[in-house]
Amino acid sequence: MTGASGMLGGIVVYRQFRGKTLLCNRPEKCPVITAHQQKMKSRFLEAVAFAKKMIADPETKALYQPGPDSKFTSAYAAALADYLKRPVIDDVDASGYCGNEGEVIVVKASDIARTLTVDVTIVSIDG
Repeated sequence: MTGASGMLGGIVVYRQFRGKTLLCNRPEKCPVITAHQQKMKSRFLEAVAFAKKMIADPETKALYQPGPDSKFTSAYAAALADYLKRPVIDDVDASGYCGNEGEVIVVKASDIARTLTVDVTIVSIDG
């Protein structure tokens, strides 16, 4: 069964994962989708579009290529997870900012691959 994939008898599914052939029950679809499920489905579809765009460009795809110790199996899986998990802001250094335009705020952020941008909004104490 090495390399097999597909469905057998409409009940059993063969698929490949990390070089192994897995035998599973056929997944079932829920007949009713809740509003929350629809929201998550839409977000996942956005993530798929993002991942496809990222791996279409060889330079960007290289950022997502999994290393030997990575939990990801492919650049596509890493890009998908990158979209679904937002960057984490680790540190903010606003010591060079005094409220004037053009002054620098340094934001240290971590991400699955490489954070390209982080949006910062500055608000006054009274909102």
